[in-house]
Formats: sequence, structure tokens, C-alpha cells
Amino acid sequence: MAAFKDKKNGSWYVQFRYTDWRGERQQKLKRGFATKKEAQAWEREFLMQKQADINMSFESFVALYEKDVKPKLKLNTWLSKEHIIRTKILPYFKKRKLSEITARDVIDWQNEIRQHTKSSGESYSPDYLKNVHTQLSCIFNHAIKYYGLQINPAAKAGNMGSEQSKEMLFWTKEEYLKFIDAMMAKPMLYYAFEILYWCGIREGELLALTPADFDFEKKTLRINLALEDDFQRIQSRMFMMYGVNDTDRLHFATVAGKIGNGLDEQLENFVCEHPDTKLIIIDTMQKIREVGGEAYSYASDYEIIGKLKQFADKHCICVLTVHHTRKQPAGDSFEMISGTTGLLGCADGSLLMQKKKRTALEATIDVVGRDQQDQILYLKKDADTQIWNLEKVENELHKEPPDHILESVSRLVPAEQPVWTGSPSALADAVHVGMAANALSKYLNVKSGRLLDEYHVRYENKARHEGRCITLTYDAESK
Repeated sequence: MAAFKDKKNGSWYVQFRYTDWRGERQQKLKRGFATKKEAQAWEREFLMQKQADINMSFESFVALYEKDVKPKLKLNTWLSKEHIIRTKILPYFKKRKLSEITARDVIDWQNEIRQHTKSSGESYSPDYLKNVHTQLSCIFNHAIKYYGLQINPAAKAGNMGSEQSKEMLFWTKEEYLKFIDAMMAKPMLYYAFEILYWCGIREGELLALTPADFDFEKKTLRINLALEDDFQRIQSRMFMMYGVNDTDRLHFATVAGKIGNGLDEQLENFVCEHPDTKLIIIDTMQKIREVGGEAYSYASDYEIIGKLKQFADKHCICVLTVHHTRKQPAGDSFEMISGTTGLLGCADGSLLMQKKKRTALEATIDVVGRDQQDQILYLKKDADTQIWNLEKVENELHKEPPDHILESVSRLVPAEQPVWTGSPSALADAVHVGMAANALSKYLNVKSGRLLDEYHVRYENKARHEGRCITLTYDAESK
């Protein structure tokens, strides 16, 4: 690498050519270095940046990180991140090569940061320390996803600080009754606070209520909400699709917590209130995913879907999660899904809807997933009702032939005698299919889903003190 001395002022400069991201040759000139060594070092770092070489300095990579990330964020969000990077991270790592920073280095940095105090002399809160560590981890995750770094040393070192549950201020019943007594002279505020307090809803949920949500005869209040819509928009869509007809079996929610931070409990409470629930649609996933940084890893995406799947399996319901696609084309259409393959890896199945253009009334849905045949659905949209209708299916689903074993088992629990209980041996003797008790039990463990879906019999095999007990229950609601 050549560096040249400026004869006019005695400083050093570099001048060289490089290939930019378009593949075009460019010339670079940089002046004002005190020494030849500094000039050569700057040229070396610049070229490593352009080549996305992970041997560049941490400081150089942070400049790339800013270039990649800043345009995607709100200004205030970036300024908060930038302050942490500039004051808490760069002073320690800026001269280190990105590829050489280890988990041990991160632990030493954590120990140093813990000793810092505010201008008031107070120590930083666990919340703030966790936020600082998360930002360092985001930088390394970005390097892994886009620049070929192999491991995240911040993740390997473990977190610093913790999220602290903040004290929640609330009224006791006695305090509230004193307050509401003073509000009786203002009827609108009185009834608003009565609904807020006794129904436990939020301000936005209150403002979305309409007269149709109140049933004074049944003394009930229905909260119909949706995460990406307001209630007025939902109402207009429902009227367009179904006219004036309404149903009390369809519920909306416009407010929800994040996965692992409120949503789990919200879903459990809903299923407890509505035990006949068969389908929950989340629109969209971005509204309920925990934001850990602008770049999501395979592990985090897998965990997100894993939690939803665990909930679905627990309650034997379907959870359909709407997610966005990228704008750029891809060789495999499912590569257009925003995020990593972890989203697909944990889900039972995925459906990708595509239109040739935004205004098109025709669309296709690609279907893939475990335990189901790949297929393409062809849809046509009714312009008046906005309902998509199925036109045809490419690769019709394979229909399994009748299963004589499951048929024999189902005959043990007719509608008039809906429960059968006994040991695996007793079951084998009762069905007369020529299978040993242990083989029959294993078969039913695998086929229990089909036994329920096609023959409407719920199968349970539980270990008890006296031995295993099998229960067969006729389930009329599964029809």
C-alpha cells in the first residue's frame, strides 16, 4: 500500500483504486495524515470495509453497521442506539479486529461497565445494563447475518443486567370507589371509568367500543379488536363481506402483548373464556414478536414460532400467523418470507399467497409443511364482497384408504356409549385385529390424530400405579 507525502504541508495522503458494489472501478483520495503509517492503516481499513472483511477493526464495522441499519430506523431510535455505541461500546473495542473479539473480552467489558456510575453517582440499573449488552449483541448478529462472522461472542458470554419488573401503581377498590363517587356529576367520565376499572380493558379498547358491543338483555360487553386495524375499519370490512349478518363466535383484538411478555397469558385467558375455540389468527407476527434488534437470528425466529406451536398443540387448536414477504424475487418462493428459515422450520405448515400485481383479482397460495402434501391453490376474488374463492387445486390431496384398525377401535365407543376404559391388553382383546397389546398402543399413539379427525374418537394412554390405562372417548364436536 502506497502513501505519499504532501510537499506543501508535510502531511501524508493515500490515493488508490477500488471496485464498488456496482462492480465499477473508483478512485479514492484521502489527505491529512500525520504519518505514513497512519495513511496506510486508513487505506487498509477502507479496503477491508469495501470487501466486507471481518478482519477489519470493530470501529470500521460499526460504520458499516450504521450505514446498513440507520436508514431503517426512526431518528430517535437510532440516536438512542448511537449514544450507547459511542459511549459504552466503541471506547473498549474500536481498535480490536472484529473477528478476534472473544467471549472472554466481552466478560471483561461487562465487568468494566458494571463499575460505571451516572453523573449523580448512582449505579446503572439492571434494565439499562441489559440494554447496553443487547446493543453489542445486535452488532455481532448483524456481522453474522451479512458479513460472515461465525459466532456472537456477546451471546456466548451471556447477558448483563436483567429486565426488572417495574412496580405497578394501581387503585385499591376502596380508593377507586372514593374516586368514582366524585365523578358521578360527570356521566360520560363516570361510565368510561366504570368500564375501564371493572372490565379491565385499556384506553384504546374503550375508545373502540360501539353501541353494538353492548347487550343489555344478556348483560354482556363484547370487545372486538384487531392488531393492525381500528374497529371502524373492521366493521366496514365485515359489512362488505357478510352484510348485516353478525356472529358471536368471531372475536377481534387490536391490543396484544409480545410473545413471552403478555401475549401468552392473553391467549390462555381467551381460551379459558372460550373453550370451543378452534382457530386463532394473528395479524401480523411483527406486532407480537419481541424486538431484540433489527436482525433476527434463526434461533430467535424458531423460538417465536415454537412458542405459538406449543400453545396450539396444548389446546388442540390452529394458530394462523400472518407474516410479510420481501419485495425482491427469489429462486424459491418461500425465500421471499421476511426473516430466517427458522420461521418455517418449526411451523407445521406454511402458506404463501402471491398476486401478479397489486390490483389483480387472481392469486395463488403455495402450501408446504410436514405431514401434508405440497400443493398450489388457485383463488379468485369477488370484487364486491372482497372474498377469495377457491377455483382449483394443483396436486390434489392424497386420500388415505379406510383403516380397519381405527374402524374397529371406533366401534367400541358409539354415540350412545361414548367412553371405553381399559388396559392395553383389554383393548387388544376387544378389537380383534390380530395385534399384540404393545404394538396396538404404539399404532394408536401415531394414528391418534386421524382417529379423532376421521372417526371422532379421542385416544388417551396414561400410566397409573396399577399399570397403563387407555381411554377412548366419542367426541361429537370433532365432526
